[in-house]
Amino acid sequence: MDTEDKISKLYFYWVNAHDMFYLLERNSKIEINGLPEYFNSTMESHLRFQRLLIAYSLLYVVIEAFIELKLDNEEVKALLSEGDYVDKLRRLRNATFHYQEEFEPNKIYDFINAVGSAKWVKKTNKAFENYFIGREDVKNYFEFLKHFKND
Repeated sequence: MDTEDKISKLYFYWVNAHDMFYLLERNSKIEINGLPEYFNSTMESHLRFQRLLIAYSLLYVVIEAFIELKLDNEEVKALLSEGDYVDKLRRLRNATFHYQEEFEPNKIYDFINAVGSAKWVKKTNKAFENYFIGREDVKNYFEFLKHFKND
């Protein structure tokens, strides 16, 4: 697989992460039918937190592939070298998407509570957006999507 093809496939994963961040930012009210009103706000907070974990985890998938594919972008690389955010985000992703016999909340909260982590995530997501948008090879992504066309 050539580099252009790899980048267009990686774009697919970034779009998933970016869409989750978009849902979080819309701040739309979440209601679960049939629950007492007082319980809805608790569940809403829980569901928002779950979306946050999924968005962060999906961003890590993009970071991991960017590193494995040895892609080059100064803005992204600079952010990935800041502190130990990448390793803490990896642990969060593992706790979110992999069954844990002994669940360790610190795998999640080490990243969530790290000073500047939310700002770092926003900057990193934006850096990937800058990396992908306007690239000729990302247009292959849209060709890839045609394979899933509903007839």
